[in-house]
Amino acid sequence: MSAVIRTTSLESGYAGVPVIRGIDLHVEAGEVVALLGGNGAGKTTTLLSLAGVVKPTGGSVELLGEPIRPGRPHLQARRGLALVPDDRSLFFNLTVRDNLKLARDRGSSTYKELEEQVLEYFPALRPKLTVKAGLLSGGEQQMLAVGRALVTRPKVLMIDELSLGLAPLVVKDMLPVVRRIATEMQAAVLLVEQHIDLVLRHSDRAYVLNRGRITLEGTAAELLDDKERLRASYLAMEVAS
Repeated sequence: MSAVIRTTSLESGYAGVPVIRGIDLHVEAGEVVALLGGNGAGKTTTLLSLAGVVKPTGGSVELLGEPIRPGRPHLQARRGLALVPDDRSLFFNLTVRDNLKLARDRGSSTYKELEEQVLEYFPALRPKLTVKAGLLSGGEQQMLAVGRALVTRPKVLMIDELSLGLAPLVVKDMLPVVRRIATEMQAAVLLVEQHIDLVLRHSDRAYVLNRGRITLEGTAAELLDDKERLRASYLAMEVAS
């Protein structure tokens, strides 16, 4: 099976300062891949580079077998890439339904079906459709942020810090839904997380980032079975040469 999204020797950063270096990763259709690492590891920069928001300084990113066009994230969105940022970027003064409608494909005649699909994944949003997004709980806002991505019918779904600001029980309920989305929509899901054990139980594979480099990769089962190596990779300090 060919990768839906792939990076090769990806390097990226800001104002000439490198943040990630030599990143090789891929995600296939129907697969959930976790991108793990502590604060400042380069996880968000990786996602923004894949989305074309941040222009890589080296290497390449391919979406559906073709190079992305850095600096033009709307083109990646049209080709099927959806990013749920860590701040969720909702329109707080608009209702849940209006937030969903704004994300839909203007030429699509299947919006109602897509909305219904979102509500099947996140039934807690059904009684909230006419409620402004700013009045939702943190968990409901995250559900809406993911749901808004789903109405675009993504081929690649990237979620930055799903658990940010949420109670562990909410995260525990949402991760199986992400797994369902990957399986049922055949989306390639790249999920940034810091809750290692929890996310690995709902992932196929994982990469660990530390100071901008991948220090460990493998199947979720392999990493769960070797927690000492996982912890060492997660916390490893770069030694100056």
